[in-house]
Amino acid sequence: MEKINFENLPQAVSLLLEKVDSLELLLKSQQTIISQAPSDKPMSITEAAKFVNLTVPTLYGFVSKRTIPFSKVGKRLYFTESELTSWIQSGRKQTRDELLSMPTIACIKPPKSTRK
Repeated sequence: MEKINFENLPQAVSLLLEKVDSLELLLKSQQTIISQAPSDKPMSITEAAKFVNLTVPTLYGFVSKRTIPFSKVGKRLYFTESELTSWIQSGRKQTRDELLSMPTIACIKPPKSTRK
């Protein structure tokens, strides 16, 4: 690093401003990545119902059938955003194009037995 004197002060300030701007952009991009990542913070059943866009009674039905991931402490139910997101993604169906691009396996039925 070269010493800063009065003659090169404008260039040094300009360089510092560019570096501060690039750091600011980097921090903003990191914040959006962090805010988009699912959190492990526990949420109540009403918060979970809003998150998955279902009613509270529907969620209670899923809990009683044990089809949705949940935690229970005493009488209270808790859900995490990451578990609910993976639960939603586990129900993803393949598109027609994805199914057509997969190799097909021929299924041949065995002949029926004529034995009596």
